[in-house]
Order: sequence, then structure tokens, then C-alpha cells
Amino acid sequence: MVSDIRKLSMRTFLLVFLLIFGLYASGFAQDDFFLTISNSRSRAIAMGGAVTALEDDIGAISYNPGTFDLVADRSKMRLSAHLNPVMPMVSYSEPENFRGNGKVGINSILWSLHYLIKAVTFSASIFDFGILFNEEKFFKRDGGKVFNGNNFLDNVYHSAIANINLSSQVSIGVAGSFIRNTDTDGLEEGSGLSYGVLVIPSNRYQVGITYFNFSNGIHDIRRRFDRIADESLNAGVAFFPWSDVTLSIDVRNLTESSKPEKFGLQEFHFGFETTQIKHIALRGGYYREKISKGEYSNIFSAGIGLIDINYFKSPETQYNHPTPLISYTLLLENTPLSNYRWHFFTIGFRI
Repeated sequence: MVSDIRKLSMRTFLLVFLLIFGLYASGFAQDDFFLTISNSRSRAIAMGGAVTALEDDIGAISYNPGTFDLVADRSKMRLSAHLNPVMPMVSYSEPENFRGNGKVGINSILWSLHYLIKAVTFSASIFDFGILFNEEKFFKRDGGKVFNGNNFLDNVYHSAIANINLSSQVSIGVAGSFIRNTDTDGLEEGSGLSYGVLVIPSNRYQVGITYFNFSNGIHDIRRRFDRIADESLNAGVAFFPWSDVTLSIDVRNLTESSKPEKFGLQEFHFGFETTQIKHIALRGGYYREKISKGEYSNIFSAGIGLIDINYFKSPETQYNHPTPLISYTLLLENTPLSNYRWHFFTIGFRI
């Protein structure tokens, strides 16, 4: 009886949240922007970025390398390729954006196929390793196309990660990224490092901490939506009131109070996720972005994940977390001057 009441209450809450979010989104007078070609962060963005204390596979690389977690059974070595079928199709249809010419043929097909691999991961005993390719950063591409490769290769980053499980309750990790970024000064290239830890004191909650450091030319690369500053410490707590419900809170940039020029980046992020319905993960998030003194942007997000691939895997090859095949997120950016809708899409096969 208690379980039935809980499920009814949660589903009522989700219905009300999605209804209010849908009505709010439909009333926006805004432009639409799409990050749909090569994105592993749909879940994190849907949860308001409050994922510093939540395990994930390649989605964790961008937020906390300490939460990078692969298969549950570590008795054997596991090598996995994460495939992204969207990017080869876009690169083939827009060769001018990916090869520098407009020719289409067998060479173009072969060239496009090398974009198929989104990530490679390896798990053995207490170690997890991974390499992430072509993660698209936040970039406003003109034209309103759902799949738009314009300037794509100049606005991505590639990452490598290593994680060590010190015990069943503590893991640490480090990730390095090579980053390409386009801004008003043209193309810039740089690198970044992040260090993270995940602590699980109880099956009801867990804590994550991450430190980020970027090279000088791209120190603001993760400022938009990710809200991650250079040389900053971030912390998060995830709560699990029930096995199929996650509530999370992140505090961005705890160390920024000593840097007056960065005052706008210290903020709280809130997220939730529920997997009460088989093969459907529902997510939501919110944070208030401080633009300048007295000016704020409200950032709302909602998302859905479909078809948990764990249901189709043997127990020894299952992931330690829900792993949807398809994820979609809608983010609403409400600023003092204008409103925008951002669409995020992730599709990933794992072999």
C-alpha cells in the first residue's frame, strides 16, 4: 500500500512538472538551437548539471571523473565501443563541413565511417579507462537545422579518463581534454584537466567533488550551461529516497568567492531522475544563473531516456546505472533580454 501511494505521488508530481514545463516552453518567444550530432551529456543537462555525485559511463567524463563507472561484474576484463550513428550520416551529407569539399563518393563514405566510434572504454578489476571523441560544446549554430555540422570540428573536445575504485565506497579519477573553440577572436585550442572523487557513505546518498583546470586561452570554455570555471572546486550530493528515484544538488565553483571577477559563477543546481516506468527515465533540473549584479537567467530543463540496454545484457555485462539507448533534453534559457530553447539528443549503441 505504501509503495503504491509513493508511486502514485511521484507520477502525479511528474505529470504536473511536465505539464507546467510544456506550457512554459510553448509560451517562449525564442530561437531554437540544437546540439544533436555528438553529445553524451543529455542526461546531465536534463538534470540541471547536478551530476557531480552520480555515476555514469562516458557522460561522467565531462563532469566528475571520480563517477566514471562501467560494468558491475569486474571479474573479467571488458572492452566496449560506444557507437554514434548520427555523426557519420551528418558528415556524409555535409562533406564541406567535415572534409573541406563538397564531393560525395566512396571516399566520403569511408571518411564518414571513422566518426562512428564515439568512445572506447575498458574495465578491469578496480580500474576503468575511456577515450571520448568529438564531444560538442555549447555553440549557437545558425539556420535552425536539427542536425547542423557548421563549424562543428572547431567546437569540440576529446577526452581521456582513468578511474580507480579504492573500495566499494570510494573511487577517484582524472580526465584530460584537448579542446577546440571558436569565439570572437577566431579559433583557439587548449587543454583541460579535471580531478574527481566519489564517496558512498550509504545506499541512501553519496557525495562527489571535482576540481577543474583549463589552459589560459580557453579558461571560460565550460562557462555556458555547464557553469564550470577555471581552477574551481565543485561539490554535489545525490539522494536516493527510493530505488527508482534520484534527487541531486550541486554547488558550482565553491572557490570562486576569492575571485571578484568570477562572482557570477557560484550557484546551486538541482536535478531529479526517476525510472519508475520500465525503459523510461524522466528527468528535470533547474538553476539560477547570475549574469551580473542584479541580473539573472533562469535555466529550466527536462528530458527523457528510452530503452535501458541493461535489460538486454547478461548480468555480468550490465552497467552499474541506467543506460538508455536514446536520450532527449529540452533546456529553456530565460534571460533578461531574450529566451532560447536548446535541444540535446544522444543515441548510443554499445558493443
